Amino acid sequence: MKKRYISLILVTVALSLFISFGSSGNLYAGATEREGDILSFAEEGVLYYENQKYILALKKYEEAITLIDNIIIKEPDNKRVFLLKELVESKIRQCKREISKIRQEINPNLPYAELPKGVLAVFDMSLRDGYRTIDFGGMKLGEERTLSERGGYEHRFSFASDTGRTWYFKAQLLMPFTYGAHTIPSENLQWIVEQVINGRGILSRNRSMPGPFSTMPVLIYTSADTDNTGTEVAIKLRYKLKIPKNQAAGPYTAHMRFIMVEEL
Repeated sequence: MKKRYISLILVTVALSLFISFGSSGNLYAGATEREGDILSFAEEGVLYYENQKYILALKKYEEAITLIDNIIIKEPDNKRVFLLKELVESKIRQCKREISKIRQEINPNLPYAELPKGVLAVFDMSLRDGYRTIDFGGMKLGEERTLSERGGYEHRFSFASDTGRTWYFKAQLLMPFTYGAHTIPSENLQWIVEQVINGRGILSRNRSMPGPFSTMPVLIYTSADTDNTGTEVAIKLRYKLKIPKNQAAGPYTAHMRFIMVEEL
């Protein structure tokens, strides 16, 4: 019996802020941010691999290795990064073995990039603009702030699929803003679609209309038939946060996840 899969791609972003009466702070040291990026690439690679998208998995693992090598140059005594490198290198070897099997079945002399369409279908989401760690900085009680550092948006996501099936772009707050026993309600953090490029699908909310985050995935965009033929679609997002007037002061962190999923 042929296996059926739900294709799924994830991008995880960490957030931080400091609630006070005016001071600000960045809770993420540089090394921690870079190691977080490595883990995010590795996580995406694992998901591609599990869905038999071996070339895409290999690409993510190689991106992780590039980051690792850059850290090792600056931090040759960072044992955590060396352990990550061993893990990612083993994943790269797994991917290459699977790709070689497919090449042998088709044509052993065929380059990876020229594998026939449909053998390894394109199904990809990537964060093209923006960081995987973002900081709201210092905020006051009752303050409302919108992040849009890049001329009106904070993140630009790129999507491509040639499977011919509908795909969905969703957002999820894995962990609400938390400081010890204190949390900010999930709905106080909102996403806003600033622009859709080359896409003819349906937005769950009108452009520039805020949508609340939730600890469950919430729908942002549903692809149209023309979005499922390999055309690259891009969506620009910005984020809005409101601090409750009675919120405890302190350093808060949160994690949000963006999902591209197709249902078979």
